[in-house]
Amino acid sequence: MKANFKTYFLLALLAGAFIIAFFVLKPFLIAIVLAFILSQLFKNLYEKIYLKLGKRASLASASTCLIVFFSIFVPIVLLAGMMVNELNNIYGTIYQNNLPAKITMILENTRLKEMGINVLDASKLEEQLKSGQVVDLFKNLGDSIFQIIKKTYQGASQFFFMVFIMFFSLYYFFKDNKKMIKMIMKLSPLKDKQEQVVLDNFISISRATINGTFVIALVQGVLSGIVLLIAGVQSPIIWAVVAFIFSLLPFIGPSLILLPISAVLFFMGDYWQATFVAISALILIGTVDNFLRPKLVSGGAGLHPLLVFLSTLGGISLFGFSGFILGPAAIVFLISLLDIYSKEFKRDLKKYNG
Repeated sequence: MKANFKTYFLLALLAGAFIIAFFVLKPFLIAIVLAFILSQLFKNLYEKIYLKLGKRASLASASTCLIVFFSIFVPIVLLAGMMVNELNNIYGTIYQNNLPAKITMILENTRLKEMGINVLDASKLEEQLKSGQVVDLFKNLGDSIFQIIKKTYQGASQFFFMVFIMFFSLYYFFKDNKKMIKMIMKLSPLKDKQEQVVLDNFISISRATINGTFVIALVQGVLSGIVLLIAGVQSPIIWAVVAFIFSLLPFIGPSLILLPISAVLFFMGDYWQATFVAISALILIGTVDNFLRPKLVSGGAGLHPLLVFLSTLGGISLFGFSGFILGPAAIVFLISLLDIYSKEFKRDLKKYNG
């Protein structure tokens, strides 16, 4: 009885300590989880640097963190700055230029009329312009862009603080990776082989998924931006980022952005630009996935496209932008556990399944 009481009391204390620790670390959980995922993805790089620097863990960890920072987060910050600048330009354009008159000109000169399609009744459009409806619409759009810019600047300090927490955690995940894993494996009731299977599956599938999703989306986003820049489309950086985001989602891709832009260019009379954007969307950018995915994802590893799609959307709704990584990572962890379950209870499963 005393032994049971001690056990239950210890478990209660442990549960209470876990709950308190969870709420203490809750503001930083996303940064910590991202740091762990990055430490596993760049583990091989760290080990190479560790050996080249004479097995000095602290120096190797700091060097790897710098490489990750300059290869991933510096480009993100620079891109975010360019996007804010583009949004500022759009905001200024809406208020400084006579956009309603320009819209009228585009609609009146559109090639749709030549095709026998009445886009908009000019008299009604004139009434709307006089009543200020279109002007109010663009003022509201301008106010929305201003709010986006304002929130971007307000969230910058929090973003940089979370980046600091993430890299501070990443430094120790590199430096003390083996010690941490041994401690977790020691406390876990699972067999060492099973724990290693979970870790290996998590790393291999995560790497394959990120390579097969993020790298391809990045290439498609960059190519989309270059295509739109050549075609003379305004704000190509913003459209490139939008194309990158759509490229992260399977079955969608940058064509959902480029083809409508091509259609708008065509009806505005910019025929060669429209043709160039359409061909690029369907042939050049569309074949990037087929060419790169077999090279980046070896042996058919990685999540099923449907799981990538659902876990990415679910991750975004739950964690925000970090959900692009955390969503698929959670599904990868579940699949690893299911793999252990299927092996551990193989006989029982065969028995019940006949």
